[in-house]
Amino acid sequence: MRGPPLMIRCPHCGASLLAETPPGPTLRWYTCPHCRAPVPAVGPRDPPPLFSWEVFPQLYPPLPVPRRTRFTPKMIATAALVVATGILLVLGGFLAYYGLEALQPQAYTISGTVYERASSASASMPAPGVFVNLSGENGFQSGTVSDPAGDYSFSMVPGGGVTINASARGFGPQVVYLFVSSVYTSNSVDTVDITLTAGIPSNVTVTSYTPFLTLESLVASTWSGTILFCIVALVCALGAYYLYRKSRPTLGVAGGVAAALSPLVLLYLSVLSVFPIAESVSEAALFVGLLAAGLLGAEMAATGRAPDRD
Repeated sequence: MRGPPLMIRCPHCGASLLAETPPGPTLRWYTCPHCRAPVPAVGPRDPPPLFSWEVFPQLYPPLPVPRRTRFTPKMIATAALVVATGILLVLGGFLAYYGLEALQPQAYTISGTVYERASSASASMPAPGVFVNLSGENGFQSGTVSDPAGDYSFSMVPGGGVTINASARGFGPQVVYLFVSSVYTSNSVDTVDITLTAGIPSNVTVTSYTPFLTLESLVASTWSGTILFCIVALVCALGAYYLYRKSRPTLGVAGGVAAALSPLVLLYLSVLSVFPIAESVSEAALFVGLLAAGLLGAEMAATGRAPDRD
């Protein structure tokens, strides 16, 4: 069935010609009676065509069929959350192991040199005859006097927090806090030097080289870190599961944010300076957590769909 006649204009010579309306949106060619050039004609449409490929589909090559990418943001984010879970479990096991290792009985030798100076601007000189007292874990006490070269030494010191107190007449006392163990030593126990400055006995100078004053505080921090890392790992694992099996990206974002905040556990427990390797590993968890949260957040913002769906 054909429609009413259609008046068209030849694009080559500008002459008008009368053509039959093609049925539907199909294209039909006519020959101009004046210049013999081919003239295309297409029936009227509602709405009218917007693009030339709608009028002349045979002049354009077919578009390739869209292919689904092999690695979608959902798959990458799920893999990142699984990796973050493994990293956090390794960190938790690392802290638990060193917490147990620190409890092993050990004995250490602590030595150093005592110096004295008349004022803060004067040079330091070895101080002989200075009384040095050491207090350790489980009530350990020992005292000695520096030799003519200002050296002192303590042996059979148990592991844990150590307090050294040096005092001499005419000088302000000096108190030094140390920590010694098989997994963490605050500084070299062979060169614990003490400098006394002229003053009265009430002018006590305190120097601390460790955030832990007792072995119990170190063990409590490491085991607390183990528990917190396991909790964060559980959040990441649940986020990966619900993202992959239930298509709930908000839970994946929550897992990624939890992994990204995991280095704060080490900072909160004051073990960053104790275990530098744990800091490096936690930075890997930070990276993969941000990757997962960023991918899922960008996809949710771009698609504009409901964040959670079954």
